[in-house]
Amino acid sequence: MQTKKRMPQQLDQSLASPASLSGFVAMDRDTAAFRLIARLAAFVLVAFYVFALIVDRAAGVLYGLLIVLGLAVLIYRWKSQRALFFGQIRRYWPLALAMAAPMVAVLANEISRLQFSSRSLDAPSRLALFALVFWSISIIPIRYLRHVQWAFIAGAILSAVKIQQLSHGGELRYVTDFIPITIFIEMALLMGTYGMLSLAWNSRHRTIQIVLRTWRRLLFCMAATCPNRAVHG
Repeated sequence: MQTKKRMPQQLDQSLASPASLSGFVAMDRDTAAFRLIARLAAFVLVAFYVFALIVDRAAGVLYGLLIVLGLAVLIYRWKSQRALFFGQIRRYWPLALAMAAPMVAVLANEISRLQFSSRSLDAPSRLALFALVFWSISIIPIRYLRHVQWAFIAGAILSAVKIQQLSHGGELRYVTDFIPITIFIEMALLMGTYGMLSLAWNSRHRTIQIVLRTWRRLLFCMAATCPNRAVHG
C-alpha cells in the first residue's frame, strides 16, 4: 500500500519540471537563486512571444536577456552545471548546429572577401548563442511553461490589432514600421498556429477543453485573416 501511495507523488514531482525529461537540466531548485532565475526566464520568454512583432527591438533585447540568464546559471554553479550543459549540447547538436550555421556562413563569406563588418555579424552571432537560450528555457518548470500558450494567443491578437491600425482597417496597404510585411504575416500565422497546437496542455476537464479550443481557433482565424486583408487590399 505504501508503494502505491508513493507512485502518484513521484509522478507529480516528475511532471513538475523539465528535469524529468531526458536532455533537460537536473538541478536543485530549492535555492532562491534558481527559483528567481527560472521565474525571470519564464517572464522573459512570455514577453518575447507577446512583444516580438509589436515593439521595435523587443525581440533582440528579450532574446539577449535569455542568453544572459542562461549564462548566469552556468556561472552560478559552473562545476556542477557544465557537464549538464555540454551534455545537452551533445544531445541536441543538430539544433545547435542549425542555429550556428548562419554565423559560419557569414564568417566564411567575409573571410573569402577579406572584408569584415560587425553589423553583418550581429544577428548571426546571437543565433549562434542559441544553446544558452535553450539552457535558460530548460530550467523553467513545466507549470510556468504551460502559460506560454497564452503568450502565443496574445502575440497573434496583438499582431492582428497592429496590422488593422497600420492598414486603417484593411483599406490601405501595409507600410512596414520595423519588420517587412511578408515576415510579419508569416510570424503572426506561426504564432497563432503555436497557440492552437498547445490547446491540450493544461485542460483537465473536457468541457473546458472544448470551449478553449473553439475560442482559440476563432481567435486564430481572426488573427490570420487580418494581415491577409491588409496585403491584398
